[in-house]
Amino acid sequence: GATDNAVNTAMIERLQAAGHEADLFSPDGFVAAQMLVQAIRAGGGDSVDDMIASLEGYTFDAPKGSITIRAEDH
Repeated sequence: GATDNAVNTAMIERLQAAGHEADLFSPDGFVAAQMLVQAIRAGGGDSVDDMIASLEGYTFDAPKGSITIRAEDH
């Protein structure tokens, strides 16, 4: 509840629609899902190296604000 942005609101709405409540770890799972979608969409889904490359430098809006995946420790 500390963040007030469209992504956090969407996450909470989806959880509530499924009969769940957001907790301390919900944003982390949401971010992991966002990264998986990016890796499959932009990386093609066939090559692990391409999926990794698609995440390096990827910046996106997350429940807690903007996130950039650093190439050196993704």
